[in-house]
Amino acid sequence: MAHRHTLARQGESAPFHFETTWRVPAEAEQVWRVLSDVSSWPDWWPGMRTARMRGSGDRASLMVQSPLGYRLRFAIALLSSEPPTSAELTVDGDLRGEGSFTAHQDADGTRLTITWCVVTRRRLIGAVRPVATWAHDAVMAAGQRGLRRACERSSNRSRLPASGAAVSSKVLGGVLVLVSGGLIGGRLLRARRERAAAGQPEELPVGA
Repeated sequence: MAHRHTLARQGESAPFHFETTWRVPAEAEQVWRVLSDVSSWPDWWPGMRTARMRGSGDRASLMVQSPLGYRLRFAIALLSSEPPTSAELTVDGDLRGEGSFTAHQDADGTRLTITWCVVTRRRLIGAVRPVATWAHDAVMAAGQRGLRRACERSSNRSRLPASGAAVSSKVLGGVLVLVSGGLIGGRLLRARRERAAAGQPEELPVGA
């Protein structure tokens, strides 16, 4: 997905351009459901300390813990989206710029391309670009692993109602068999006792 290049303002660093590809063994719609639940990101994305939705749900405030120890606080806002294949975002705060998510589904699952073009006013980050780039890559790699696990858990949960219903049906069927069998058996036993008391011969079932 093409994006507008972020131009640095006075006091900001030169732009950082990051492009990351994630491979997730899940359908694009499932990946979209997990990613669009921004408030759940800290549950599965190591380094994502907080994620709070704002306004009508198209904005979120994030805090990321870098492997180098510093924290980044910024807000993301949804510019446009075409579920489940693409989304464009703006970023503002310790980072400023734009980002995009593009998903392509194939036989192996979903290939997700994540692009960021951002600048920062944090002088330390701007001064150590190679190390800051390594930190970004580490956070994104952890995100890919976490997203895979989150999609797997989501898939398992979606299968539970169906399998649970099947198990419940089997159990219910077994209970019905036991109950009906008990009723029928009880009736036969009472009939035998009544015939014996009346001195009538016992009738054998057909085919006995």
